[in-house]
Amino acid sequence: MFQWFKHDAQRFFYSVKSAPFSPFYLLPGVSPVLLHYGMFVTAIEMLGSDEQGEIWLPRARKMAILGCYAQTELGHGSNVAGLETTATLDKATDEWVIHSPTVSSTKFWPGGLGRTANYAVVFA
Repeated sequence: MFQWFKHDAQRFFYSVKSAPFSPFYLLPGVSPVLLHYGMFVTAIEMLGSDEQGEIWLPRARKMAILGCYAQTELGHGSNVAGLETTATLDKATDEWVIHSPTVSSTKFWPGGLGRTANYAVVFA
């Protein structure tokens, strides 16, 4: 299975294994494809369970789904401790209820993924 990024556990950063995205660094703005692989896929690899990885990673790597990384909030930027969005498990339906209670908790993206993604890893 081809992986775009290799995790270095000792240094906790990602190094590009090959250079398929090199041209994207020359363009202004942030590429949705680069964010999909660099943030969405990596979040599932690093934070998802084995079961979640089995379900979502094959589809994401083939780009059968296009994902975004929904951490940033309008009023808090990337301050994880300040996030207002909550995720509550509804045991009756076995579904997560995502709630952004204020305008400042609105999720937004520094790039085109808010308009192009059809899936998200949501931080709450």
